[in-house]
Amino acid sequence: MNQPIRPWSKDKLELLGKYLRAYTGLMRRQKWLRGCAFVDSFAGAGQFHDPETLEYVDGSPLVALRCVPSFDEYCFIDLSATKIRALEGKLGAAVAAKVAFHQGDANDIPVREIASRITYDSYRRGFVFLDPYGLQVHWSTVQALAKTRALDVFVNFPIMGINRLIPREARPDVQAFERLRSIFEDTAWIDGLYTIQGGLFGESASVRNRLGAEQLAQRYTEDLRGLFPHVSRVGDHEKLHQLASLCAVSREPQRNGCEDHQRHLSAVFTGLLIDRPRPSSNTRTR
Repeated sequence: MNQPIRPWSKDKLELLGKYLRAYTGLMRRQKWLRGCAFVDSFAGAGQFHDPETLEYVDGSPLVALRCVPSFDEYCFIDLSATKIRALEGKLGAAVAAKVAFHQGDANDIPVREIASRITYDSYRRGFVFLDPYGLQVHWSTVQALAKTRALDVFVNFPIMGINRLIPREARPDVQAFERLRSIFEDTAWIDGLYTIQGGLFGESASVRNRLGAEQLAQRYTEDLRGLFPHVSRVGDHEKLHQLASLCAVSREPQRNGCEDHQRHLSAVFTGLLIDRPRPSSNTRTR
């Protein structure tokens, strides 16, 4: 059940692989560290099919499993039982011993199973990969992960999905506002996007001002900065496409012999964003 992969998905998987290598390499130098986990909240079936090359492309679980240095444990989550079974079938027995599979909600399991045991006082760290199929990641989930002060987050923020909830010709309806409230810390800024314009026959209507991809990404980045000490900068707006990749680094326990690495990780991630190729599609937010 290997789904076709799109160009921007290959781009984000390449970015993930490069960052994980930098992340685990730095973590292995922490003398206080008792273990490091990788958590994939939207793990999928493990592989994609590239219609251009006719080859298989590793999904995020396999990218993480092949990272060197490695993580100590892995947690793969997906709402689809079919995808979880397919992913299990792709892993050998030796690897599977370090992996926990969970079929369920990405807003429930990371908080209940991961955030409850990987905390500041546990001397353990976790890397949570949030790459939703749509608009599934709730702000309350991100808050719970940040509260641990031990979980770092790589989130692919769905710019196009958000843009569709904020139409040009009218303010978002009640249902759209509810979705937006579940994703952002607050939605008061949305009202400021609209102005009242008069028509030819005296009628008036709310019209949204131009909303660029970089504006949406920056809004979410500022929300993240209210929770995490260090958040990567938004990449060059010309390179933003379907989504914005952001990294939020948790607070580092100040132990003896511990290097303060939050700024380094954030800088590494931002550097990778700047160096990544432009997307091949011409799609842009309006």
